Amino acid sequence: MTAHMTALPAVLADTVRWRAALAREAGLFAPLASGARIGLVAEDAVLPGGPTDARMLVWEKARDGMAVSECEFGSFEAADVDVLIAIDAQAQAELDRELSGDVIAAMRRLLRAGHLLFFARRTLAALEDAGYEGLLEQMGFAFLGACR
Repeated sequence: MTAHMTALPAVLADTVRWRAALAREAGLFAPLASGARIGLVAEDAVLPGGPTDARMLVWEKARDGMAVSECEFGSFEAADVDVLIAIDAQAQAELDRELSGDVIAAMRRLLRAGHLLFFARRTLAALEDAGYEGLLEQMGFAFLGACR
């Protein structure tokens, strides 16, 4: 019997469109340290009783820009990312429409409206050292870099 994995929502599984969207924002990702990782997952994967076999979209800083891949989410505790963003169904639909436009502005709007959940998986100091400050501020996440 083959193991079944819960598929990513269509918008998160579209790695080609995500690569293009992140390439348009290359300057925003430039300060990130090599290997910096951001995970995007359907909101139900982080909720109690959610699927235990969920998949995750990962943005990873590589030498030539941001790489985009899909991998096993596993669990909140096991997610090997610096930042985890959980996306509800309404945000999935809006991001699907915005992937060819200004996806960072769309994410900022969705965060403010409560449709994205943001989890820092590293300390604030570690995120700052990895170059996240400008990116997180542009996405609308409060970043208190001066409180180190």
